[in-house]
Amino acid sequence: MTTFLPEGRATRDPYLRSASLSSAFERWQQRYHPYPIAVPAELRRRVPLPMPLERLTPRLEQTSHDPAHAYMCACCEHTLNKIRHPQAERFKHSRHAHTPRRSAKPRLEHSDHEVDIEYAIDSSITTVSIWSFFVGVTEQQAKRIVEMADPPNWHGAVPAFFEGSDPGTLDEATGKFQVDPELARAPAPNKYQLREYVEWHWSPQVEGGMVNVLEIERPSREPRPAAALVEEVLLRTQAEDRYAALLAPKAHGNTPELLDEYDYRLVRSVQSMFVSSWETGGIDVDEGSYAAVWMGPVPERHPGALFVYSRKALRYSQRADIIPGFKTLLNLLAPAVTSMLMTHLGYSGIVNFLRGSPDERTDHVAA
Repeated sequence: MTTFLPEGRATRDPYLRSASLSSAFERWQQRYHPYPIAVPAELRRRVPLPMPLERLTPRLEQTSHDPAHAYMCACCEHTLNKIRHPQAERFKHSRHAHTPRRSAKPRLEHSDHEVDIEYAIDSSITTVSIWSFFVGVTEQQAKRIVEMADPPNWHGAVPAFFEGSDPGTLDEATGKFQVDPELARAPAPNKYQLREYVEWHWSPQVEGGMVNVLEIERPSREPRPAAALVEEVLLRTQAEDRYAALLAPKAHGNTPELLDEYDYRLVRSVQSMFVSSWETGGIDVDEGSYAAVWMGPVPERHPGALFVYSRKALRYSQRADIIPGFKTLLNLLAPAVTSMLMTHLGYSGIVNFLRGSPDERTDHVAA
């Protein structure tokens, strides 16, 4: 049996149902019988409760996550007050003392981004940079986003694109790659190799893919000052005046924190598939960088902000020329395709994550 409560709430707990029905009966009696029958006060105090008060309070605590918890507590309190139970005040105090404090669900307040696309005609290298910021981000959310942007986690972050992202060591003589997850877990400064395996679909009939070995370095230079990155992001995105003033480093007590930063470059293009078969090589330039900064909340001003910068440079090699002119076509399409990918990974994917459930949505990363 399920007792349905106002606003579509329900509970299967027998004791809470008892309290609810008891309270509902009292309310019904007040409505249809405005002249209650006189009952001696002593008798009122001895009216039996659904369960002893010493057990009622712990039972309510155990059901703190029940959708009807607050309503059931109110019903019990109403019933105790109605019969003038000697422990009514004690229950009221205990109820408010143990009521779980439910903080407001984090909400993305504002976000913006800027994408810069550069195509060098003389070298055919495409470089895409993206600056983005998100206001209304908790520290836990920020660290989760940065964690998924860590190269060994690319496969878990975007499984539809990354078939694998394994740390290890490439044997230049034999071409074999030895997987070793421990290499990526060393503290910074740190340098290790990563084998990435990606696949995509040009159309239902045409698939593509690549297997590359990258070198990840953290940091590869002097660590970027967190405040400098915040200022750069706000400048590049031409943030609205109120956010530019609110999020300015050291303004209102803001203290930016650099959560992560790394660079990557191509070591070897193992193989690629552009139409129907895998061929050796495919690209000769694949490098970039990533940096993320979180700015903690300022009381009564904003709930925290995340700033992300990522850059990727790409060029298809002569080995991609499976038919005459195909390499040139790929390099001409690279600005559009790479910018779409970077926009998703560096902005829209993060927005989707922040607006959804952090435990379920992980389709974001910056590479």
